[in-house]
Amino acid sequence: MAAVVLSSAVLGGLGLWCGAPAQRQGPPEPSDATADSGDAGEAIVADAATLDAGADAAAPIPFAERVLRRARDYEGGPGFTRGEFSLGKRTLLAALYKQSLGVGNARAVFACLKPVAPVNKVRARDTVRWVREEATGRLVMVEFERAADDVYVCKVQGEKLHGERLKIIAERMRRTASLLVRTDFAEALRAAGLEPSMSHVLDDALEGRPHLTDHPQGLRLRVVYTEDRIDGQFARYERIDALEAIGPKGISSRIFAWPENCAQCTYFDAEQKHPIRGMFRPPVPLARVVSRFNMRRMHPVLHRVMPHTGVDFAGSTGTPIFAAADGRVVQVGPSGPCGNRVEISHALGISTVYCHLSRFRAGIRAGERVDQEDVIGYVGTTGRSTGPHLHFAVKRGGRFVDPLSLKMDGVELVPFKEREAFDTLVASAAHELEVLPWPELPADLAVLAADEDNHDEGEELDTDAGLPPAH
Repeated sequence: MAAVVLSSAVLGGLGLWCGAPAQRQGPPEPSDATADSGDAGEAIVADAATLDAGADAAAPIPFAERVLRRARDYEGGPGFTRGEFSLGKRTLLAALYKQSLGVGNARAVFACLKPVAPVNKVRARDTVRWVREEATGRLVMVEFERAADDVYVCKVQGEKLHGERLKIIAERMRRTASLLVRTDFAEALRAAGLEPSMSHVLDDALEGRPHLTDHPQGLRLRVVYTEDRIDGQFARYERIDALEAIGPKGISSRIFAWPENCAQCTYFDAEQKHPIRGMFRPPVPLARVVSRFNMRRMHPVLHRVMPHTGVDFAGSTGTPIFAAADGRVVQVGPSGPCGNRVEISHALGISTVYCHLSRFRAGIRAGERVDQEDVIGYVGTTGRSTGPHLHFAVKRGGRFVDPLSLKMDGVELVPFKEREAFDTLVASAAHELEVLPWPELPADLAVLAADEDNHDEGEELDTDAGLPPAH
């Protein structure tokens, strides 16, 4: 068991339809849009010979590649319709029924997948893709994707669909990158040539270190990471192996994943310490805090002292907002100055409130259970707001409390017997970091960092500071 020193701290596929598998930031908004225009009734499958078109008999190729070729043939050829949808909060069978595939086709697909796939343990981001013959409405291909290397396909055998799991082997690669956060993390990732999903991996590595993440403008990172590639295309980020960060105020930190080549990693610093996180996670990962909890804040519009009952996180319109912890949705809808608002109740008499959303996640409703880091909506500027951001409030026992005070964290130490091996890993990974160039800190961000202590409130975006979210 790892030694623990308790303290208190604050919260700080395979792309079958041409190209690389998409890496998602969180559960995608489910889409019911399809390209078909009718009910297939009881028509189930097309001829087996149709599915085998494109196979090269003279030079056998892997099954996954045959699927890729067939999908491209159908997409580019006449007479075929394709569709794709994510499950959202629906069961697989309910999601299939909602598509215009016909009851018979929906049941056939479910029966095909049930023996080979975890159809009763689906997730919101699980995706179904299908190809159908326009003339007859018969399905010629169905794919069920849970991850880039966890894909199930239904193909024709006789008059029925037969399911099997694709044998996909990911190539694991160790890579490096340097980042500079100018306005937000999304821009920094794009500039470094990284996928948006890297924000989640970095958030996991940096959690519990608010001196680096509370005000990320000017944050510079050197990162060693591992990614998976399938068929030469990016599939997902596996982990951060090592990271060095310099915050806007010049505070630096190095962290390392342990154990080596871990699937579930713990991130320790060079002093063999790891901050333990509490119950809650930031609703917008790595977003900049632009206005803090302040019961005596001067209202930016009304120009009188009114309490600011939450914390404002910067974010562009459409940025996903995630549930801060497991809980049950209490309210979804417009709510006066808070604009589009979601409230979630959690254990220990705590509830979280999310204001000014541009829109809600499709299908979210009061009474629904949500898991930590489920998408609940998207950043916006509805209600009394002067710019896009998330106003995040926390109530405990019905009273507003500072969201940044919720985490009751601690410090975990590398187990004694593993410390020598950890130090060896640190020496090797530190060399990889040191050969990476630092991004240059522009003069405007250097000035911002020097002046940061004098404007804790940041930019005043939230103009409903004295108005508690309506019930």
